[in-house]
Amino acid sequence: MSYMGRSMSMQNQERRLGPQEYLYWLMDHFSRTNFVVIATCEGTLTKGLVEEALSCLQAVRPPLRTRIVVEEQGVFFRACEQPAPIPLRWIEGDAADWCAHAEAEQIRRFETDVGPLMRCTCLSKGSLSTLLFTFHHAIADATSAMHLAYECFQSIATVSGGPNTQLTPYVAPVPLDVHIPRAFRGMGGLYKLWMQGNRQLLRFMRVGLPSMEVVDEVVFPDERRDRFVPMSLTREETKALVGTARAKGVTVHSLLCAAQMMSLHAQYPAQKAQGMGQLSLVNMRQQVHASLPPTMLGPLISFLTTFHSISELSDVWEVARDVRAQLLLQLRHHDPYLTLPFLARYVQKKSMHLIHKQSKARNLFRNIERLGPKVSLVSNAGRFLYGGELGPLKLHALHFLFALSSSGRFGSAVTTFDDTLFWNVTYAAPTFTRERAEQVGSHAKELLLSSL
Repeated sequence: MSYMGRSMSMQNQERRLGPQEYLYWLMDHFSRTNFVVIATCEGTLTKGLVEEALSCLQAVRPPLRTRIVVEEQGVFFRACEQPAPIPLRWIEGDAADWCAHAEAEQIRRFETDVGPLMRCTCLSKGSLSTLLFTFHHAIADATSAMHLAYECFQSIATVSGGPNTQLTPYVAPVPLDVHIPRAFRGMGGLYKLWMQGNRQLLRFMRVGLPSMEVVDEVVFPDERRDRFVPMSLTREETKALVGTARAKGVTVHSLLCAAQMMSLHAQYPAQKAQGMGQLSLVNMRQQVHASLPPTMLGPLISFLTTFHSISELSDVWEVARDVRAQLLLQLRHHDPYLTLPFLARYVQKKSMHLIHKQSKARNLFRNIERLGPKVSLVSNAGRFLYGGELGPLKLHALHFLFALSSSGRFGSAVTTFDDTLFWNVTYAAPTFTRERAEQVGSHAKELLLSSL
């Protein structure tokens, strides 16, 4: 069944899952991949206002009206059988107490065969409210999800008598993966990957070939949970960070990676320098030739891995320069096309159904965890371009939390909104205790600020 050749209304809602959509749907059965967007605003919010705004979004964003079904021919998006509004849980409570609710939302499984694949929780007290938007990763990435959350507040402001914002109807009849250049699809990509020496990923793929065993239910493992430690800089600290990084010839991203790796190393001291891997997520919308607006829902991301020698004598600026140099080299070699996008195509081709948790597929998503604390991850969504003034509402914060899934045991989600950098830690419990995770985060922040 091709993606093309159907009516536009059907194309928007009913089609086979694309490679990355399929990968995240599959991974979710072994290690939860939900992620959460957090938005804090000042102004009058009621449950009715938020419900109306969510309804407006759902009307023009077909992925918010879909479910995922397994059929003999494969795995498909289908329209929800009955009109199903986006679930909204309303809590009368302090807007600042959102972290525990976010942890609960991240771990709670979506009923993917029923839909919808997004839900919302609001903590409201007085004039301050925090909304948690939880997404199944098959329908969004951090970039598109944060823009959708912003559109929700635009709708609330419009309904409340603020600026009249018209939501542009969403049209995306095919998975976003189709925008990846043809040269980086198929076996040619595998050959290039091998020639560039990325044998670690190839071994990872080979030992984890999925079986074709189909089962009715997969139980999510109880031994591990993703937990969060919220962190942020002040506006003044953010401005100083950006200015100093530019003056030193590094990026904010590379500096954050350096501080995080050095802080992790300090938790596991050694006499000699230790090799550490740094995973950096890449927004593929900025890499493909076509112009993909951030309002277009769907996952289109990748990752790059850099390797560094870290010791107690390491200088944060030298490590940051090393991170930047390696990333630039890999970008010039088009490596982002050859990691997650290629792996997603490979997995979808080899596995057409839900896989038993004891099959080799489980190894595919767990092997990298053996690297333990020697792998650090930073997902940086960059600077959000729109401001927080929305008529009767003032948006104070917009940021996100991601799931580690099979990507290691410690990482952070970064975004800059309204000139404030948000740097939220995700850690895998019980490998990391909250106390240790807070120590790593605080130490990384101290390294960062002390270097300015």
